[in-house]
Amino acid sequence: MQEISNVTGIHFDGANSGYTPEGPDLGSNDMVFVEKPKVAILTQMPTDPTSYGAIEFLFDQRYQLPFTSVPAYLLSDVKLKDYNVIILPDEGGGSSYKAIIGDDGIKKLKDWVEDGGTLIAIAGGASFIADNGELTSIRKIRKFKKDSAEKVTEKKDDEESKEEETESPDVIPGAIGRAVLNSKDFLVYGYNTDEIPVFIYSSNVFEGPIGKKQAVAYATSDRLKISGLIWDISKQRLENKVYASEEATGEGHVILFAEDPTFRTYWEGLDKLFFNGVLFGPSL
Repeated sequence: MQEISNVTGIHFDGANSGYTPEGPDLGSNDMVFVEKPKVAILTQMPTDPTSYGAIEFLFDQRYQLPFTSVPAYLLSDVKLKDYNVIILPDEGGGSSYKAIIGDDGIKKLKDWVEDGGTLIAIAGGASFIADNGELTSIRKIRKFKKDSAEKVTEKKDDEESKEEETESPDVIPGAIGRAVLNSKDFLVYGYNTDEIPVFIYSSNVFEGPIGKKQAVAYATSDRLKISGLIWDISKQRLENKVYASEEATGEGHVILFAEDPTFRTYWEGLDKLFFNGVLFGPSL
């Protein structure tokens, strides 16, 4: 323990008893034992090389955590039970998770999550998971009424389409926004603040079920922008929308990030948010 303290700087306090003056006793059934994460990170098409590279660097260089790189096209041949965490980086390279993984892959991931796996999907990966209703209640908003923050509900094939002017969300070309933390969610363990700055570099707008508080949500439109260019209509459309979500699916968890918290590995304040999912997801 002393050696660990010397290397990491962690301070350990001894306890003379497992009984505590208040709260759960140490070692009781109320305590959760952290399971060692066994991580697979999807790579090659359709993952974005820079997104995968940033995640690989964090695991390999910054935190020295073991992981396995798995080409996405081989997902159907991989024994998923060998892993308890699977990470889908952002999409890129002219292909898509839908094309590479397909319906069979999403079913395999769904069965794995329900058996206790933790699925973490980032940006384009999160869009892929959100578009498949079997894995998450989070939805991506693809169309708004023109010059409005009112979303347009996508019509089913057998529904009549009413003529109205619509538009896709604008791409935010790199700005710093304000996000609000839900202190009761395990993704935000260790933060001693109610808000954090996040990097926004996409047109992604995700929403969760009405009344459910998400792990991390964008601030109100009047407080959203910290720095950079965010159009007024984009502020309104992102208001209280999902930045990071975590939900139980069967015995496992699905964790989605609207933006890449590992972007170019320079946003170190978000490392904890990302790795809380990796480290605690398999155990909670």
